[in-house]
Amino acid sequence: MLSHLTARNTVVFLSVIAVLSGCTPNTANLEDAAEAGGGDSIKASVDATLEAMREDATATPISDQGSRGVAPTPKTDGTPIAKDDSTDSETPVTPSPTVLATKTLTTVTGRAMWNDQPLKAVDVIAVVGDADSEQPPVATGSVDTDGYITITLSRSGLHTIWVTGTDTDEYWGTGSKVWPDPGNTIDLGDVYVNKKLTLHHELDAWMTSTPTFTWEAFPDAVNYHIDLFDTTTDEAVIQVELGNATEYTVETPLTPNINYIVNVRAESASGIGIAYDRHSFDISDAPDIEKVHAVFYAQHWFSDSYTSQIYIIEPNTKSPKNISNDRFWDISPTLSPDGTKIAFMTAQEGDYEIRVMNADGSNQISPLSSSPLTIFSNLPNAPMCTNESAYFENLIWSPDGRNLAFPATHYCDDKAFYGIYIMDPDGSNVYKVTNLDQSPALNIDWSPDGSKIIFEALEGDYTDIFSVDIDGSNIHNLTNSDNNDSYQKWSPDGSKIIFSVENDISDETGRTTLLTGIYVMDADGSNLYSMANSIPSSSLSWSPDGSKIIFEAYSDIYVMDYGCIGCIVIDLEYEFNLYNLTNSDSFDITPMWSPDGSKIIFSSYNDDAYAIYVMDADGSNQKPWIEFTTSADVSVYMPHLL
Repeated sequence: MLSHLTARNTVVFLSVIAVLSGCTPNTANLEDAAEAGGGDSIKASVDATLEAMREDATATPISDQGSRGVAPTPKTDGTPIAKDDSTDSETPVTPSPTVLATKTLTTVTGRAMWNDQPLKAVDVIAVVGDADSEQPPVATGSVDTDGYITITLSRSGLHTIWVTGTDTDEYWGTGSKVWPDPGNTIDLGDVYVNKKLTLHHELDAWMTSTPTFTWEAFPDAVNYHIDLFDTTTDEAVIQVELGNATEYTVETPLTPNINYIVNVRAESASGIGIAYDRHSFDISDAPDIEKVHAVFYAQHWFSDSYTSQIYIIEPNTKSPKNISNDRFWDISPTLSPDGTKIAFMTAQEGDYEIRVMNADGSNQISPLSSSPLTIFSNLPNAPMCTNESAYFENLIWSPDGRNLAFPATHYCDDKAFYGIYIMDPDGSNVYKVTNLDQSPALNIDWSPDGSKIIFEALEGDYTDIFSVDIDGSNIHNLTNSDNNDSYQKWSPDGSKIIFSVENDISDETGRTTLLTGIYVMDADGSNLYSMANSIPSSSLSWSPDGSKIIFEAYSDIYVMDYGCIGCIVIDLEYEFNLYNLTNSDSFDITPMWSPDGSKIIFSSYNDDAYAIYVMDADGSNQKPWIEFTTSADVSVYMPHLL
């Protein structure tokens, strides 16, 4: 193809020279160029051009045609041409035939490498311009079995040589700038091609002014670099070397309405770049959605049925605000870690949905619905069904707020399938973490580092506590006992798990005794010991500093000291101090800690009213925060406090 293009260019160029100089063209040179170009079609085109030019050579001279802008040709004696002002024409003198220089090529060489290893399967192309050029390739190169590349350039000016692994899903291309040097060879040396790093960020997404970037650890990487560029100035605003860290948070707020590019590069022990990723994003100038102080759901009795609505308590106010405001069954609201999003479940005429909205109730979306059940039919090894239905269990955010996890029961032709699923808040990237045989997973809880999920599920006749990695690997039964183990919660540092135990024990006389207690174990199920005996507990929750545990029992709120994570317990029965914080005639349930551990919020109801209460961590200063009258017929559950 290059020879064809060269022939065409030669013909056109020579034709222009002939016209501008007003001479008889050197047809021998044109014929030679046509032969060199190859191809009958090009030869025919050249022949036609030659014939036309021969006819023009015997016609009226160019000067007699009133041509303008052509430099006069000197006379053979060296004197200038006399110009006739009345006719604005000159008398031309035919010069000697024009001799054109042969075009000289530039050869570019180098060696394609990845992490000190020759890369044999690569594509090599050249484009005119710099790395951002959108011009089509002007040349294609070759590579031998040792990774050595060769490409030939026939043009002048800046070029970029791109070397890319043939698996474009795995490799980034590397561009090298060159300026052709006719007749010489340019050696690029080793050209290192990077594999693709996985940067967790949506392309062109709008972000907050202090975004956090995370990426997957790359094998053999010992150091990561992150660079952040302002595209309006092409200047780097952040350039940081991070060691083996796989996360970076921007500390100084970025400017709104500016497009940025973030680059993350992984290096091997030899300091060579081995993996790379880049993304473009914008900083929104919209104000941050205000955080709420609490979110809860309340059941209402209407004339014909119960409904359940989602409420928030906004900052600096005691007035609850209904943000779902429908006649459906909206339950289990959960706040995102940054307090700007609420996820919840809803049931509408037999269909179950997971919904996500801003903390103020705006921008409500339905990322997942049980009808149609695309979540199940799109997954690998999904059963073929003629009649499907499903419902979802409790919903939780990942610690970084990037994902939601939930258990689901999927009915396929009346057969139940159980599993835990993870998805992005917009409903994308849904995948199944684990299959369960006997029952749905209950009370799921995400580990503080985001790597594992614990849950309770039936194992034989009893419920046990299980853990599983979020990629579905390493599922383990942590308790494997003849008790019903439930209400499990991670400690803030992820080293311990607390849970409730319950079992009916029959003696020789047939009398049944309910055995209950609170136990704690290491994250892998080892070092199991009792913290409290003979107390039926639920809604267990660690204090933010890990020193105390609250729970509900006998319709009261209790707190238990736990100041010895990792210590050796001598006297199991009396090591831990247990206090009843409420000790009232009301039904006090679902306690939650404030983020700083100074307050406890809980739901309470009696014959007079339903309310949300707040008290100090030691049980003092108890007072209603939000109250509902009995005429409203409201039951309040699951407060979440910020």
